Amino acid sequence: MKNVTSQKKETIYYLFKIYSSWLTKLLIRKELVKHKIRVKVIGRFKELLPKETIKIINEIEKATEKNSGMFLNILIGYN
Repeated sequence: MKNVTSQKKETIYYLFKIYSSWLTKLLIRKELVKHKIRVKVIGRFKELLPKETIKIINEIEKATEKNSGMFLNILIGYN
């Protein structure tokens, strides 16, 4: 988590905006389902990210939970 908490607040704000934008694009696109990609976000992200971003993460994980072709693991806020 130090990799996140040691950054300037402005940097963290923009990183979270990038996460939200990228995750939303992943959710909207159908490639994850088409290519059977399962998405899993790992780490203490629930302590760090805005509720809206956590909601998007939960939606992506739910939408792809039955996929087993490939796995996309995203690490956010880990030690």
